Order: sequence, then structure tokens, then C-alpha cells
Amino acid sequence: MSVAAPSRSQTSSKTSTAPTSTTVANPSPTETSSSTSSGTPGGQGLDTEFPDGEIDCTTFPSEYGPIEVEWANIGGWSGIQYVTIEGNTVTHIDTAVPGGDGCKPGAMCSYACPPGYQKSQWPSAQGTTGQSVGGISCNSDGKLALTNRGLSKNLCIPGTGAVTVQNKMSNNAAICRTDYPGTEDETVPLNTEPESTSPLTCPDASTYFTWEGDSTTAQYYVNNQGVPLQDACIWGTDGSDMGNWAPSYFGVGQDVNGKTWLSIASTAQNDPSSYMPLNYTVKITGNTSGNCGLSNGQYCSGDNYNDCNTQGCTVELLSGQATYVLEDGSRLSN
Repeated sequence: MSVAAPSRSQTSSKTSTAPTSTTVANPSPTETSSSTSSGTPGGQGLDTEFPDGEIDCTTFPSEYGPIEVEWANIGGWSGIQYVTIEGNTVTHIDTAVPGGDGCKPGAMCSYACPPGYQKSQWPSAQGTTGQSVGGISCNSDGKLALTNRGLSKNLCIPGTGAVTVQNKMSNNAAICRTDYPGTEDETVPLNTEPESTSPLTCPDASTYFTWEGDSTTAQYYVNNQGVPLQDACIWGTDGSDMGNWAPSYFGVGQDVNGKTWLSIASTAQNDPSSYMPLNYTVKITGNTSGNCGLSNGQYCSGDNYNDCNTQGCTVELLSGQATYVLEDGSRLSN
């Protein structure tokens, strides 16, 4: 499995580029309401089927699992795409801007789910030139409609339950999943608080979104400690070291053979105007195929973390559960 930086060449007015695919894993929580680690309202009714075609598009469906991304300023949605569909192909996409028209007829309205869960809805029609489309639709009657009933009638579904994040630091660390399929903005929030452990959603490739027949994985942008969630989980600006310009990312997924892969990688390949490494260490613990850790911009494997590079590292989870451990300091040790 290769480690590749996420594609981030989309613009705010049009569509995103084709997905990249690193593999790494996720946990499924047992609770039925949202955990405070999401840092945002919503997440009730995770086990409640969505009333297809009954709720007004002006109403965010927080009573059916999704959590509100208030700071995106598009009605709580994680992303909105105004699409033109011809046959089973999306031929044109415009992306909603903050304070704009919101979720209206003809829109695909995407949403975030609580930690450990992920959205279940995306249409079979996808972009013609590499764009992805996700979420529920706003139909011609101005009602919210399911787009993927075959997968689930619940808006949020659990991941595999194989991965957690442990924050052992004195500050929060915001970890933001890309809204994929969809705008690919990193608006799906997880705010890891000091001395806490949170689920990190891991998709199962045998049931989750595929791109032109290929399985996809979850990518999480990892911000410096102390960055507020609303500044971290949003499309950022070059030089900010936040959002899509955060220093590192995690790749998580279970492949079609049931193997779970976890990676830590640098975003320096995206050519920011300036780049500073993550201001804490990260290592993956559990029964894995080897070591994988990050310290001072070096991504290290090997028995004693002695095989290092500036791009990334990947391990397979052999059994049980894996944890991304976030720690102050600059040294990696077993």
C-alpha cells in the first residue's frame, strides 16, 4: 500500500478532483447519541430511520444522527453541491458558499456524523471528470430525500470499530475528515480533548463508497495542538497551517480482504508556501505489522523507529484495535 498526499486542487466554486486512496482503519461506537468529542451539536437518533421525502430542505436533520458544522455557515451541512445530472452522470457542479442559497431543490446536501460513524448517503451518479458527489438530495418539492437507500435508511452508519485516537497532551488536537464523497473539504470534525480517547471512523471497503470500481478510504487532516475546531475543520488558506494546510494527515481503511491499514503522512507534497511540521509526536499502537510514528517532521518505522523519511509510514493492523497516540515531546519510543 502506498502513502500519497490527499488531492486538494478543488476550488470553492466548482468541483473537486479525483480521490486519492490510502488505507487505514476505524471504530464503531455503541452509543446512540453523539459524543462531545465531535465538538458540535447534533448526533441524536443514530438508530432512527430517516423519513424520506418528509423534512423540509431548510431543516438540518440533527435528530437523525448528523452533527452540525455551524462554522461552515451553510445551515449546518458539511458541504452543499448544486448539480446537473444527465442520465447517471453529474455533468456540472457548483459548490455552495458561506451564507449563500443553502440546501435548495437540485442540491446534494452533505453532512457530518459523530466520531465512529460516517454518512451513508451519496447518489449513484458521479462526476464525469473526477469529481465526487455526496449527501442527501433536496428534491423538487423542497424535501430531503435519501440517495443510497440500498446501503442504509439511517443517515449515519458505524465504521469498523478498529481505530481510536488518544490525546495525552495538555491541549486539544483537531482532526478533520475530508467530506468524501462530496466537496472534499475537511469539514467532518473530531476535537480530541486532553487526556481523552475517541473513536476514529474506519470505513469498510466492502460496503462503502467506491470510485470507478476502486475502494476508497478515510483521510483525516491533523492540526497542531491548540487550534480551535472551527479554524481547523474548514477550507483554509495557504500559510495558515490549518485546515487543508495542516501539517499531516491520517489514512484509515479496511480493504476488501478484511485487512485494516493505518498511515501517517505529510502534506508537504501539496507545496504550501511555507511548511512547519506537526508540533507534537504521533505513534500507532496495537498489534500491528511494525512501527509507524511521527516526530519533528520525520515519519519513522523500524524496530526502534530508526528508519525515517519526510513523507509517511503505513502499517497493517493484525488483530484487535489500533490507537493513534498524540503526545507532547519530540522522541518516539516503544
